[in-house]
Amino acid sequence: MSKVRRVDYMPDEYISGVGNVLNATEQGVYWMVCSLIMSEGGAIVENHQRIAGLCLIRPSQAKKIIDRLVEVHGKLHRTDGKLSQKRAETEVKRAANRIQTAQKNGAKGGRPPQKSQQNQRGEKAGGSNVEKLTTNYQPPTTNEQHQPKTNSFDDEFAEWYAIYPRREGRGQALKAYREARKKVDAETLLEGARAAQERWGKSERRYIPMPKTWLNGERWADDPASEGDGEGEREQSVKEYIAELDELYRGVLY
Repeated sequence: MSKVRRVDYMPDEYISGVGNVLNATEQGVYWMVCSLIMSEGGAIVENHQRIAGLCLIRPSQAKKIIDRLVEVHGKLHRTDGKLSQKRAETEVKRAANRIQTAQKNGAKGGRPPQKSQQNQRGEKAGGSNVEKLTTNYQPPTTNEQHQPKTNSFDDEFAEWYAIYPRREGRGQALKAYREARKKVDAETLLEGARAAQERWGKSERRYIPMPKTWLNGERWADDPASEGDGEGEREQSVKEYIAELDELYRGVLY
């Protein structure tokens, strides 16, 4: 596999994940370890001398910080003397897949066309032409990609939950996430959460839909172009907020 030199970086997700959690020195070591993982394409040997040299700190200090990142914050994972970070490794794999796809398409002369001339037209025995129903590069039609194993939900949901701009009602949100995954893939939900972060990231918390409400309402399918001037969005958020309170206190007040 070719060395991956560029990966996607989402600053909002990084800020949400480490802001108000890691101090400046911890963030420096954490980012350096993630960068080494992405540079080398996978888990790295836990070499305190090397990491200390790169961060301009003492090896003993590097060890202490890494211990905290693993044992206290859970930001890194330690296995058989190696350090790993799931998101960093995932981004490397995605970038590698893009490289392989580009190389394959390049060998074929560029990106595959939506329809080839051969598939656009076919000939009947009498010489008349009819349009065929098949096209090249047809994606799989199975639903397997929308139905992962149950034990993969926790990691997927944790990643989604860290991005979504309001983090409340985690248990109910997880149930709603599982239902949503029967309809769309994880990447679609992540893209929706990123759009929600851009849309509501600076809004008052009460005007941001609860995670469960957003998932149950299939808000990942919202069209950003139809958001309007914000007044309608605020009114809708207030309605959702009232509905959430009604559901929360139902059985207590009535």
